[in-house]
Amino acid sequence: MSIRTFPRSSRPPYGRPSSITPRPARGFPVSSGRGGGGGGQIGRLIFKLYGVRFTEPGVGKYLKRWGLTFQRPDKRAVEQDPEAVRSWHGKTWPTIQARAKADDGEILFAGQVGIRSDQVTGRTWGMKGRTLVVRRTGNRFSVNAMSAISTKGRMHFMVFTESFDATVMCRFLGRIVGHFDRKAHLIVDRHSAHRSKTVRAWLADHQDRIELHFLPSYSPELNPDELVNADLERSLPHTHRARNRTELAAETRRRFFHRRQRQPHVITGYSGQYADCPGWFDFARVVGSRPPGVGLISFFDKWGQWNYVTAASA
Repeated sequence: MSIRTFPRSSRPPYGRPSSITPRPARGFPVSSGRGGGGGGQIGRLIFKLYGVRFTEPGVGKYLKRWGLTFQRPDKRAVEQDPEAVRSWHGKTWPTIQARAKADDGEILFAGQVGIRSDQVTGRTWGMKGRTLVVRRTGNRFSVNAMSAISTKGRMHFMVFTESFDATVMCRFLGRIVGHFDRKAHLIVDRHSAHRSKTVRAWLADHQDRIELHFLPSYSPELNPDELVNADLERSLPHTHRARNRTELAAETRRRFFHRRQRQPHVITGYSGQYADCPGWFDFARVVGSRPPGVGLISFFDKWGQWNYVTAASA
């Protein structure tokens, strides 16, 4: 006795045929997203445009079938210059790669972050109606940190208690130079301290050891070290019990930075959007498998994943 089987793509469909096609999935409204994930709004829009009524679970099933997920939109500054971002991906970053390769140098991304003693502790499970209590100091104090990560999984950091300025930046640059026996290419944002006369003079005296490159303005998503800062702000408040600034600085070093230095796979994940990847336009040119008449635009997101937007080519 033989049993007839169907390949997954050729199985006869079950139930009634679909009343709508995936085309209406474009342009669905953004929802603030409580509970139903905006399914009610989308359902009302479908009924208004096409006269087809769906329940919220039905809308969710269709959206999932079309490859859509309920997401929290990422934020971008309105002051950001899109042309500068495109220039960074298409010209500046490949140029930095080529110069580092010619110098046999190391590429690093750097950034600074502040850690406060009263940052949010986080959430956990507890009995309903009985709020859990975490005992910690009522004094408010903070420390600052600066870190630099490479695309090869290395991390360098400095924790300090004073305000971040040009003097602190020069001290950090000196540490970076001391850790490498070859030229370092350091990529930073356009903070005023990074572009100060003091820093420029220091770099002129060490131009054979380190070179500074700047990201486009208002573009933190291009700096993978911002993920280090987010990781620090998320994980450290759950564990620290510091009673003063000295203890907070020590716990920042021991509980976070020293631990991450022993996890190169995590550091590589921070810089995933730049690690061992071709240039932005090179990758868009390499990926050629697309339907006729459809162009492909590729870009990096803040989590280091390739994203694609297809658009009808002219």
